[in-house]
Amino acid sequence: MLTHGITAAAHEHGMHVQRAQDPAELPTHLNSHPGSHPDAHPGTPGTADSAGAPGPRSTARVVLTDLRSARACALLIQRHHSQHPHSHLHQAGAVLVVLLDEPDRAAQPSAYLSALRAGAHGIARTAAPLAELIAVIDAAARGFTVLPAAVARALGAQLAAAAVPTPQLSTAERTWLRQLSDGASVSEVAVRSGYSERETYRLLARTYQRLGASSRTEALLIAQRAGLLTARADPAAPEQA
Repeated sequence: MLTHGITAAAHEHGMHVQRAQDPAELPTHLNSHPGSHPDAHPGTPGTADSAGAPGPRSTARVVLTDLRSARACALLIQRHHSQHPHSHLHQAGAVLVVLLDEPDRAAQPSAYLSALRAGAHGIARTAAPLAELIAVIDAAARGFTVLPAAVARALGAQLAAAAVPTPQLSTAERTWLRQLSDGASVSEVAVRSGYSERETYRLLARTYQRLGASSRTEALLIAQRAGLLTARADPAAPEQA
């Protein structure tokens, strides 16, 4: 439950915070006007005056919810935006911050990823210190998402792995690569496959090219990372690639 401390601290940063434990209560919150924040200080985003200096801004609207209600709240905010494109909500901005209540899940990158997929602009641990909560909420209101360094690294690694497509190789090509990874020479691969050594060199070069590799070592590393070296059964008569 939100304390007076976090509400007051958020207001000092030009934010109006509401805990939406029940998504059904959210439309009422979105339709109310939070007023403006007259004490906007330098560095606080706002409307510029004639001299270009930041002026008072409408109070940013921040909705706090848990992971279970995140998607429903995100859809309600999106619906309100589409139905009221010229409202104060659109001008000031409404952001969704998900609080992770379970200590075990709060430490897992998957929980943060689930919150982002649900539509969260910010994610924080419910038990986090007040300064950390305000930092996450303030960043979300400014259009940024703050994540723990370990979570950011883990998510970055997942995204990088997902961005690399698995090379499409024939059964024969995968067989040749597995044989090479087991220590077979090109001559031995040629004998097993029924091709001449010269033709095997040509076929392997084309296989390396498909993997985006310039050498046998690089090709085997790429194949290993892509999981192409796991099957062990060699076909009796591998088809030509």
